[in-house]
Amino acid sequence: MAAERRRDAQLAPPDEYERTNTAAAQLEQVAQTDRSELLTARQALREQGLFPPPLPADLAHIDRKEA
Repeated sequence: MAAERRRDAQLAPPDEYERTNTAAAQLEQVAQTDRSELLTARQALREQGLFPPPLPADLAHIDRKEA
């Protein structure tokens, strides 16, 4: 959604740019928080000797950052 809003901001008329750009930034922050919490949860599982299932392809980059 953040990428969509960022694209919308690029195409928005000047009077809508700020609102659309702000929405994109907020969604990017939410996505970053979600990625961080997911990585933390997966790390906690590994520390307990568990093996979390593979992430879907669009989220696989989260585990690769950890390696």
